[in-house]
Amino acid sequence: IAEALEMGADLLLLDEDTCATNFMIRDQAMRRLVPDAAEPIIPFIDRVRDLYAQAGVSTVLVTGGAGEYFGAADRVIMMHNYLPADATARVREIAQPVPATGRPVKVTARVPLPRAFLLGEEDRVRARGMDIRYGRTDIGLSAVEQLVDPCQTAAVAEIMRYAGQKYVDGNRTLKEVVDAVGNDLERYGLDVVSRFRGRHPGELARPRPLEIAAAVNRWPGLLVR
Repeated sequence: IAEALEMGADLLLLDEDTCATNFMIRDQAMRRLVPDAAEPIIPFIDRVRDLYAQAGVSTVLVTGGAGEYFGAADRVIMMHNYLPADATARVREIAQPVPATGRPVKVTARVPLPRAFLLGEEDRVRARGMDIRYGRTDIGLSAVEQLVDPCQTAAVAEIMRYAGQKYVDGNRTLKEVVDAVGNDLERYGLDVVSRFRGRHPGELARPRPLEIAAAVNRWPGLLVR
């Protein structure tokens, strides 16, 4: 979520089945046993209204068990026999409102440092399946489920090399770097980042800014300020 907010996302799509329970909720029994001050993880239920009220970030949540979110929802759609029905009025009768806490929502704009992107004469940047090798460092992207094709990963690798050469200057934030690359892709096409520009298609598929940032954030060699 922090990555998505840093890149300017204004809508989060969450599936309860793929989220950790302690990320989603802390029930009253657990709160009585472990006070909030003693728990380092703030459950999303405590922040979902703040995200909307302060940052304008909406959330669409698919859930079958976390009824605590009923009180935080503006609209509840219930599926019955594969048909959607508006259950908001019924939810208002059975659920207590979950207000915003008022705690500030802080989005950190990190600045990548150029020396992390420097490559030696023998260093290469290449994609291998759903992973990337940047210089002498491996970047594992198997958990980035939005990347579905090796051609996307190949494009991300080329974009990282291109961004390091052209836009990572120690002043631009990560979002500004990714946006600058995106502008070049819009203007010149995906071929602009290819090492084989004008000679070979490179078998590249354009990733979204979020996937580019996901790769950079999972890079052990990344340096930021």
